[in-house]
Amino acid sequence: MLLGNTKKQFGLVSQFFHLSVAILMIGLLILGTLMVELPEDAHDEVEAKFWWFSFHKTVGIIAFLIAIARILWTVSQPHPRPLPTHNKREILAARTVHYLLYSVMIVMPVSGWLHHAALEGYAPIWLPYIEDISVVPKDEMFAEVFSHLHALSAILLMMILFLHVAGALKHAFIDADGTLKRMFSSKQVFPGEADLKPDLLDYRPVVITGFVISGLLVMALLFAVNTDSNRQIVASEGLEAKQRGQWVVDHDKSNLSINVTQSGRLTTGGFSRWDALINLDPDTLEDASVQVTISIDSLELGSVSKSAKSSGFLNAEMFPTATYESRKITSAEADKYFMEGVLTVAGQTHPVDIEFTLKIDGNNAHAVGKTVLSRLDFGVGAQGYPDEKSVGFDVGVTFEIWASR
Repeated sequence: MLLGNTKKQFGLVSQFFHLSVAILMIGLLILGTLMVELPEDAHDEVEAKFWWFSFHKTVGIIAFLIAIARILWTVSQPHPRPLPTHNKREILAARTVHYLLYSVMIVMPVSGWLHHAALEGYAPIWLPYIEDISVVPKDEMFAEVFSHLHALSAILLMMILFLHVAGALKHAFIDADGTLKRMFSSKQVFPGEADLKPDLLDYRPVVITGFVISGLLVMALLFAVNTDSNRQIVASEGLEAKQRGQWVVDHDKSNLSINVTQSGRLTTGGFSRWDALINLDPDTLEDASVQVTISIDSLELGSVSKSAKSSGFLNAEMFPTATYESRKITSAEADKYFMEGVLTVAGQTHPVDIEFTLKIDGNNAHAVGKTVLSRLDFGVGAQGYPDEKSVGFDVGVTFEIWASR
């Protein structure tokens, strides 16, 4: 029973790494495909879905650590020599597939880890010290890039596994040369090596691998930029070319954000599509009015975005917009104001008061405000989440508006 490799045989350690990484990677591919389709309308369904997400992330990190150990072991061991049935093309193909496989075993879990670290939200990793990465910013665009890279690397992994298995089956049933058998046998029972020696200085597999991985990163960047561009185009529709109230909002500089507590952790996000009709002059507050329309489907709330817009919460499909209408605006002190109004969310309307500061410089204005809502006032999550064990009652709302006359 050999632990290490020889020039004719893979040892038990290599066999363990080969089998364990294969099981983990294939299992994670299947789980990753299935878990995104799990329902999330009821409390138990959401809890179960996020449990599977945490499980997937945690096992992914474990698979990454085992893959690193496998690579280190592989480079430290002799590699069995080609058999007499192998030729130059097969050697090149096999080396390229293996290099790609090792690269994807790193790229896929690392991209998933970076995607997780760049997002606010639930579904934590169940391992100490790696929940957050200090050098990774909480940024939607950054997360988008690594989300696409994670998905693309998964597709590449499936292609590589297909080639890998196809090659193994060819050697097993067509060539019948013992290539597959020596990966799993514990005895050295194989004939001599091929007269053809592989060129150890052949850089073609490395070049091909580098080209493919670089292509994945470029594609991920392009997909992320395209997604972001589509959001900006949709956000700008109808916001230009005509005057909307006394003030015209500069949406490139303005933002509308929310925060909610998920399982004890504060999760922040915001809406990318909203519009405001603002008529406000500090000298004639009795005539002032503010009307805000928000697209619920534009909510980005980290890893819980889809859940927040589902029928159990904001129900974006049935109630695509939320609206706020002011009823009275008064001045508290210099640059500070108090606005009374009503907010309609998910078909429910309730009074909401907002404190904000407003500074006007000629034809430009800058307003910053905040308020706190109770989600139960609007029936959000009332059936599945009647308490604060998973989702807090309070929802913080903040806004910053830059506008011109």
